[in-house]
Amino acid sequence: MNNLTQTLLKRDKKGLYGLTQCQMCYHSNHVENNALTEEQITSILKTGTLPASDIQYCLKDIQETAGHFLMFDEMLNTYEEPLSSELLKKYHFIFRNSILDDHLNNGQIGEFREHTEESVADLLSWYQTQDISLYTLAEFCLKFETIYPFQTGGRQVLKIILFKECLKNQLTPFIIRDSSEQLYFQILELTDGFEELKGLFTEEQTAYSLKNVRLTSGKISAPVSRSVSLAKSAVQHSKDAQGEFIRESSSIFKKGQQPGFYNYCPSAFEKDGIIYTYFCTNTQPYIIVDSIALVKSIPNPSGNGYLHTDAKIVLSAGKNPQWDSMHVCDPSVIEGDFQYNGKHYNYLMGYLGCTSLDNQDNQIGIAVSNDLENWHKINENPFIKFTHDNTHSAFQWGVGQVSMINLDKKGKIAFFYTSGTHNLTSEKLSVIELSNLNAPVVLREATVPNKVTINRQGYLDFISNADFAYRDGILYMVCDTHPFADEIYENGKLIRTETSITPERSSIYSMPVNLDDLNWGVWTRTGVLNRETTGYDRNHNCGFLRDPYGYLPAGAISVMYTGAKGKADGVAPFCRLWSYTIYTHQLDTQAK
Repeated sequence: MNNLTQTLLKRDKKGLYGLTQCQMCYHSNHVENNALTEEQITSILKTGTLPASDIQYCLKDIQETAGHFLMFDEMLNTYEEPLSSELLKKYHFIFRNSILDDHLNNGQIGEFREHTEESVADLLSWYQTQDISLYTLAEFCLKFETIYPFQTGGRQVLKIILFKECLKNQLTPFIIRDSSEQLYFQILELTDGFEELKGLFTEEQTAYSLKNVRLTSGKISAPVSRSVSLAKSAVQHSKDAQGEFIRESSSIFKKGQQPGFYNYCPSAFEKDGIIYTYFCTNTQPYIIVDSIALVKSIPNPSGNGYLHTDAKIVLSAGKNPQWDSMHVCDPSVIEGDFQYNGKHYNYLMGYLGCTSLDNQDNQIGIAVSNDLENWHKINENPFIKFTHDNTHSAFQWGVGQVSMINLDKKGKIAFFYTSGTHNLTSEKLSVIELSNLNAPVVLREATVPNKVTINRQGYLDFISNADFAYRDGILYMVCDTHPFADEIYENGKLIRTETSITPERSSIYSMPVNLDDLNWGVWTRTGVLNRETTGYDRNHNCGFLRDPYGYLPAGAISVMYTGAKGKADGVAPFCRLWSYTIYTHQLDTQAK
């Protein structure tokens, strides 16, 4: 029994069990026309009452909600049992028996529809012979949908079965959200949609994992995150099998990785021969509280590489109850010409701040400096605020992960950032005149298009945790590739893929675009950072090595990435944080 199952079996209504009950009940029933909201369903579970309202509640919706809660509990009681016709009928009976409409309409409660008994038996006989994987569950799901053995409520029973079988076979469970139902129904229309449905299940595993990690560990990663470390430089160059990348197999930092410390989220630029790398780190071993640090890499007088300074903390969390009192991280630093309260500053930093450990409600702040080491936060309020939508109980990440480009090398800033609401993760761009930080002027706002971004299944991906750089009309982007996965091998053969909380790979894209009029082109993928190209199981939290204004210098494109250990290295998910190390990688082409 894994930690997740143990946590669910505790039946803590304020923890993962309560969240899963409400989320599964809402998403499974809502698509079948149950009108209760997530808030109302949560109130029923936690208080046994419904919020006072002027609207009239439907009795059937309430009874269906209660029945679903009971069915979920019975699933937990029986998750280790093999699937059987009797167990399926039992789930259905518990779910529908309390619904008055089913009785009045002579519904077949706890019984299969006529002429489906034999088909269900054949399906279960086939299933018992399979090695259970996400692909097997996709096959089972599509075959079950074809039989449709119950008169009503069969799809809710099916989703309970899928969750149960994930627990039993130690796969990451998932909830098919109502926002995914349109795609789900489109897949049902396909002649052979097993791979497509497996891809959907994998996406939903990722969504559920984010909730799981928050409520079972106390340590949190965003839907998107970044990373780094401290090690000795000993650069070796080698081309991968495709010849696309040149790999530098060493960290950019001076000290070896120390137990209990992590470093991530690089923002780096080169000025007068010195490389300035800002990144996130913790200050006490095994205490997960982010601060922002700086390492300077100075050319070695011998001509052999760089000498690296010790990491210096340059920005820390504010005091409670300030908006950034828990973490400050995800920096982006550029040079420019800025005024604040009558004083001139040469450098601007955008950063993420938050007040909680569950990685929700992140917001964006800015700070200024004249010497790159002493930074002063602007204002006591966030620069870009996030307002939590209390009508939804879903995870709401907020805004953050800034990447800035100075368009006129003065104060006209292209301000990229990730936005994560209750149902959408996207990349935003605001073009802002920041010469006078007391009176910023938003010139344009847009959502960065994800045209032809490609996820691990070959479908359209969404953009998050991205860094950007510009050169000669070409915008470059490096970002996470979704869904996050662990690939499990035996004897050199891939046997299954499991959901992970950190990315296995990152992608590099380019697009022709005029950032003044935002006439977007189409993304072209120019490279991938994965185990084959870097040698590391986890490859994420990347940033370009840029000039001080956010542009790519002449020559090959250098990318800083977080290389970390993963399941293939025998490292459990919640231990990977302590292996985060920043490395450099060069694209074996000229920046165009």
